[in-house]
Amino acid sequence: MPRMAISPATDDNDTFWLKLKAGTGYTEFIKVSATDYGRDSDGDGISDAQDAFPNDANETLDSDGDAVGDNADVFPNDPNETLDSDGDGVGNNSDYYSNDASKWRQEITSKTNKSSGGSLGLLILILMLISLMRYAQEIKAQGKM
Repeated sequence: MPRMAISPATDDNDTFWLKLKAGTGYTEFIKVSATDYGRDSDGDGISDAQDAFPNDANETLDSDGDAVGDNADVFPNDPNETLDSDGDGVGNNSDYYSNDASKWRQEITSKTNKSSGGSLGLLILILMLISLMRYAQEIKAQGKM
């Protein structure tokens, strides 16, 4: 388990060193400034150290890590989507019709006439079943079944 020790820096009272020790002699020093931690460059009330957008007063968080702030991101928890131009609830990246709220999937149509192909296939199946039934009756009549 790493151990931590905090010791004041020698340059001023607002800076301190964070000393991390882990395992067999590995030590790391991290300089931390209280003034940097408390600075708020954009004036939004969130310190720069905690603000994902320290220079944008309208944004502070980016929950999905897509570099678009949660306030501007229509899908703040989906890194693959940020906009929904037509307001249909499907992000533009997934919406084939991103400017038409009535649809979002690409319509795929077949070039064959479905009604004649389906009816013809059904007719062939029925004829095959009738033929098999007659063949089975003939074999039964001959006493082979």
